[in-house]
Amino acid sequence: MIGLGFTLQPDEGFLDLLSEIIETTPDYYEVAPETLWYEGEDGALLLNGYFERFSALQRRTGKPIVAHGVGLSPGGASAEDAPRFARWLAAIAETHRHLSFAWYTDHHGLSAPLGHSLAQPMPLPASEAAALAVAHRLQALSAALAPIAPCPVGLENAVTGFTFGDPLDEPQQLGHALRLAGGHLLLDLHNVYTMGLNLGFDPRAWIERLNLRQVIEIHISGGAESPVGWLPEGRRQRLDAHSGLVPAPVWDLLAWVLPRCPHLRGVTLERMEGTVGPEDVPVIAADLAHARRLIDRHGVMTTPRACEGLAELPPVEAGWRDLERALVQGMCAADPVSALAASLPAALPEALRPPMTQAQADGQRIAALLVAHLRFGRLIRGRADFEAWFDADPQVFTAAFRRYHLRHRPTGHFPTSEARTFGEALAGPSRLD
Repeated sequence: MIGLGFTLQPDEGFLDLLSEIIETTPDYYEVAPETLWYEGEDGALLLNGYFERFSALQRRTGKPIVAHGVGLSPGGASAEDAPRFARWLAAIAETHRHLSFAWYTDHHGLSAPLGHSLAQPMPLPASEAAALAVAHRLQALSAALAPIAPCPVGLENAVTGFTFGDPLDEPQQLGHALRLAGGHLLLDLHNVYTMGLNLGFDPRAWIERLNLRQVIEIHISGGAESPVGWLPEGRRQRLDAHSGLVPAPVWDLLAWVLPRCPHLRGVTLERMEGTVGPEDVPVIAADLAHARRLIDRHGVMTTPRACEGLAELPPVEAGWRDLERALVQGMCAADPVSALAASLPAALPEALRPPMTQAQADGQRIAALLVAHLRFGRLIRGRADFEAWFDADPQVFTAAFRRYHLRHRPTGHFPTSEARTFGEALAGPSRLD
């Protein structure tokens, strides 16, 4: 039968408020493996206290865990990212050894171009090079996990603020990459809804271009509008914030697509840490109950999809590094729109460069702001004295961070490494004043 899942977040308040729901309501749990690690002094990725808590929950309830990563960077192919990717695979395999993931997915896109931590997926062009880059990494992931225990792998359609070419080309591109790798699809309905609102397309038309036989899991969630001051003239875009009510159009999409996914194994409600207060507990309970009713009404008996044997893939073309460099330069610039416009011509043919519409330009600005926002969060969590500095003098600390962000590429993937780099920048010859 199709199961009902719920995300586990590394947040004491989240887990305590939702403890009864977590123990009793879902059929399985979903975790982001990276939230179960910390970085040791030698750079090794080690299991943290939340791993112990989630492992104990699994033993107590007997419920399976599925993994949904945020940092594999499936579109990556540069030599600069190879050491980080190898660490990621080793840590994923070790976590799988303990938790025995029912399946593993990550976000379609580039989140660590040239090994830098943008911490959110950047778009990929609809090209054979992009499909090969993704397929190589999924094959490597499958090879790392399979000897431990069977674990299907796959990709989620991600939210990106901008696209390379027509966004309606992505479903075919995604399906092609999954076919090459023998992978599965995690269909995130709020992501499709968000992209449709921001870039002006019909979510159903996007979904109809998918191979729904590849779908192993469906995500549902709520979201929010971007703050008024983020974009010129107060314009706003939809954000995939995993907060608040699941909107009615997402429920409609779920009811419509459920019977069309013959190998679906689960529907998962996502909620982000920091978005749950006492008033949200009944809302989450109601959303889970609604999802359960739709599964019971529209779900079908399923069997796991059998994937073809993995093909031997040709290498990714050498020019792929130019795209990774362009994304790093654009997302870490004071003016991301101009920076991308200047750097993309070397990386992409004209037909695949982002069209300079207002929506695309706004999406580039939002993406760059989120990169900085996520980096700021890593820094604050990385050292107590930096958090205390921000609390005591937020204007001075924020100004120092902005200078740091523009001068130093984000190489730290965990709070401690980000804080170490910031501390070195404060003490270095250029300083941050």
